[in-house]
Amino acid sequence: MERTVKRIVAALSTFTLIVGCGAPEPWDEVDETEQAVYVPGPLPEVPDERPDDPDADSQYCGNHRCDPSESCLSCAADCGTCPKIPESTCGDFVCHASAGETCSTCPGDCGKCCGNGKCDYNETGCTCPLDCGPTCNVGGKVTVSNLSIPKFIPPWTGQGDLDFAGNGPMVAVSASIRPVGNAIYADVYMVAVESTGDRTRAEGKKTFKIYTHSKQINYIISDTFTSGAYTDSNIGYYHPDDYIFTRSGELVQYFKCTGDVAGDDAGVATGCSAKLRGVTFLEQ
Repeated sequence: MERTVKRIVAALSTFTLIVGCGAPEPWDEVDETEQAVYVPGPLPEVPDERPDDPDADSQYCGNHRCDPSESCLSCAADCGTCPKIPESTCGDFVCHASAGETCSTCPGDCGKCCGNGKCDYNETGCTCPLDCGPTCNVGGKVTVSNLSIPKFIPPWTGQGDLDFAGNGPMVAVSASIRPVGNAIYADVYMVAVESTGDRTRAEGKKTFKIYTHSKQINYIISDTFTSGAYTDSNIGYYHPDDYIFTRSGELVQYFKCTGDVAGDDAGVATGCSAKLRGVTFLEQ
């Protein structure tokens, strides 16, 4: 009998111990943090935050995509190297003295030399009395505003398939002006190259008569040359034109360019026009 009682007491003691170690009473607070389980592993990559631009986490130089804020000038790594405007090519309508062009080596760009016995288009009695006579009448200084150069679409070179297909193009364009008699002519050069793929290319130059004066124009005293470059980052079906703004005082205020459109581009739609600042010259 005594042995049976001891067994019952031992069982009750064990039961009490189990209950005491069981779930907490409803009024006891539970610290939920104790239920979290930490599993060691690599830390997640946190993108560089740019609060000023909601899309800045994916728009930066080096992301292998030419974003709207980038160009071949600001990020060649994404947009490719800008096509260069020839600086020493005789026949590009610009007299590059730094490259050794003169009236003797390149009369097409620099004009014929004074002293050939003929008063050529680039000469007046003020600039070449040997050919044009000793009279140099300067009537006054004239400034003409609101001049522009029509859109020039350079021809397809035969390289590629005419379609830039969203790959740029990389565009370089230049414009210069010169007096011929009583008129002002603008010479435009442009090249557009697909940034990847089959490297579709359009390139060419053209001369436009942009102003006629009532008297002969002796020479232009304001700026006469501007160049610019950019990489088109949108398809023209949605946003056809881009603007290249220049520095104050340059001949061109801005170039307005069409890069990539929906369909064929080179020789068909890709081209640039230009809005000029005031042109100042001395008249006869």
